Amino acid sequence: FNEPPRLGSVVGYNTFIALAAIIEKAGSTDTDALIEAAKGIEIPSSPTGPFTFRAIDHQSTMGAYVGRTAVKDGKGVMVDWRYAAETYVDNDVYREKRDGRQQYILTQQEVLDAFHPRYDDESTSGIAFWGGHGNDPLMYQLDTLKKVIDGAGGKKTVMLYPEMNGSSTDFEWVMEHHLYPLAAYSQTRNANIYVRNKNIFWQGAVYLPAWSGVLDGSFPDVFTSGLEETTDKTQELSVVGRLGLWASGAMDSWGMRCSRDNPSFDRSRQHSYQRLPNHFLRNTVYNIAAGATYLNITYVDDDYQSLVWELIAKGALYVPQRSEIVSFSPVHLSMKDPDHHYLEDAENNKWTTFYDQDFQQNNPFVFSRMNGTWMAAPNTEWDFSRYAAGVKERRQNFIPPYPNGTVLITPPQNGVFADMDAPRGKMTDHLHPLYRNIMTEFITDGRHYYSQDGTETYAADTYYQTVEAAIREQAQQLPLTVSGDVAWVVAQTSPTHLRLTLVDSGYLNPKQRTATIRFNTVTPLSMVDVLNGESFDLNKPENVDVAVPLGLFRFIDIELDRPFYPDWQTFVSHYNLSAELDDDADGDGLSDFEEYGMNGNPLNHLDAGVPLTSAVDSSAVRFTYPERDHPAQDIIYTAEWTENLDTGPWSTAWDAEIRFAPTGSGIRFVEKTLHRLRERVFFRVQLSQN
Repeated sequence: FNEPPRLGSVVGYNTFIALAAIIEKAGSTDTDALIEAAKGIEIPSSPTGPFTFRAIDHQSTMGAYVGRTAVKDGKGVMVDWRYAAETYVDNDVYREKRDGRQQYILTQQEVLDAFHPRYDDESTSGIAFWGGHGNDPLMYQLDTLKKVIDGAGGKKTVMLYPEMNGSSTDFEWVMEHHLYPLAAYSQTRNANIYVRNKNIFWQGAVYLPAWSGVLDGSFPDVFTSGLEETTDKTQELSVVGRLGLWASGAMDSWGMRCSRDNPSFDRSRQHSYQRLPNHFLRNTVYNIAAGATYLNITYVDDDYQSLVWELIAKGALYVPQRSEIVSFSPVHLSMKDPDHHYLEDAENNKWTTFYDQDFQQNNPFVFSRMNGTWMAAPNTEWDFSRYAAGVKERRQNFIPPYPNGTVLITPPQNGVFADMDAPRGKMTDHLHPLYRNIMTEFITDGRHYYSQDGTETYAADTYYQTVEAAIREQAQQLPLTVSGDVAWVVAQTSPTHLRLTLVDSGYLNPKQRTATIRFNTVTPLSMVDVLNGESFDLNKPENVDVAVPLGLFRFIDIELDRPFYPDWQTFVSHYNLSAELDDDADGDGLSDFEEYGMNGNPLNHLDAGVPLTSAVDSSAVRFTYPERDHPAQDIIYTAEWTENLDTGPWSTAWDAEIRFAPTGSGIRFVEKTLHRLRERVFFRVQLSQN
């Protein structure tokens, strides 16, 4: 007493905090129970911060006070001191990992001194830097990264992690002890973790246990995705894997990258310092048009690439939300636990000496020919890249056509393979209302297809015909489709406007192309190029040709004859109605609300919408009417029948009902049936607001 507390005082205090926690956990003072309880126990709060007792050696992780000794008033003191938290890495593999490009010479304070002033630059809204690399994910201490984020003052922090394709048990340790805690800290601090991974990671290893916290959507506002293109030939797969995670709700954003080795098959065997800017420009336009908002672009001609920013600023290049895109195919592939041969084939992409002809010929894969043996080889007839992406060869297909709509690769949504409790929720809740009731899911592990109940396995070289047929057929549910070896994206920009982006798809072999647009479920009033004002002839809406210049792109505004998937309030606003349910703006006898329900035009008495129909055969009479298919569910349809139009009564009792799939225009049909024939019968459908 009567002396300032010493280090032993703090250690003693922490000791008793730890003892209390261990006794509480053990629920006993028995020696063996206390020893077991102490293994790995975490003490969340103490004068020196959180610490644990390592299970591996039973030592605590308290740090130490570090500073310089000096003399003050004749006594020894420590000056310029700081508390250095214990940084022991409890993993034999990652404790010794280092990235050979880094020197590892900076103290924590020197790191902070390097980063924090960059936030103060008034011309920037934040900073981006490497947080780690697959060679060493633990390049910075977790505590250091947290303190970097703390100095942001609310500005954006993006931590890049390239080539993080790990999925081993050791890598699970990295995720649990470093990346997931970093993600949790970042969630309320405007910080993101940009994972830049190679090959098929985004439809492969991300579905392994190490990445479960990313896949289930625990940190959708933190993790974002990018492609590390080095030595790659599966870009058309990576892009739909990244889009699929975004669409599913696992991530709230997605990203892309352009760098000097993009155009190479294998940078160890060919020149990989190509910086021709045009393929970068078109790749960037395509990805942004599809909703990418994290762009990692290096080694480019800045003046040339700056055209992208001007196109965005002037509204030509539209950056959509996922809920605005209407060019996703209604068919998607969902990835269960990836087959290990499939992962090996794609991840070992320099493989040229392990070719096994018998295995290759006798084992067809959904995704195949991805290793170094197959550079520029034709894709198999049953390969997803051929039948879905429209890609004929294993080349650098960064700008794939997907002629029947972009076929996403996603987490399973239904059946025994689906995680129904995942925080990300249902994919259709994140997408445009168009997709609410029209999605068809096929399950794969990269090698085979599977039934949703897991009881049936289907071979890739035969079942692909079923998947391909579904993709072609359900493309008709989209408002439009595009053919002609061009990449394309459609987004709804207003109730009656769609923005169509067309891009020359020849990444390494650009040329002038002709895009043929087919309108399926919408009727266009006009179609105009946003940049040059060119109008297109719509006399044959099933076959509208648009020239896409060599190495370029076009942005087309399409005006529709009526709102696409409106709710009642949007309908009222678009037609400038009174919002009174019984008003009849065009005087045709149908109220404005009834015209909304029947998909009519309330300002045109000649357009009352979809008519009611009836049919009679030898055993039944059937009544068919339309319903709006919108998640707002702001309208109730009541179908009734009677045998006496004068006196009634009207009945809602039907013998059978069939609700057909939506048409893609926001309307679905309902068929009601009476099995007993009557001398006469009258039908009606009444509409009321929900």
